Amino acid sequence: MRRIVSPPVTPAMAGHIRYLITELGMVQHQAAALCGVNQGRASEVMNGHWFPDEPARRGPYPVALKAA
Repeated sequence: MRRIVSPPVTPAMAGHIRYLITELGMVQHQAAALCGVNQGRASEVMNGHWFPDEPARRGPYPVALKAA
């Protein structure tokens, strides 16, 4: 069985994840789902493991999921 791998975290993605969590009040798994990564990646971004100097800013990713 193949593992599902999250796409690499980019500076724009890291800034957007920070924006969603700090500015919009989302929890990590919600922000991660919007950016197409797993919750662990969002945690790594928030703890400074990925692009620690990248500011929280809106990036080229959605800010909300569409209702079904």
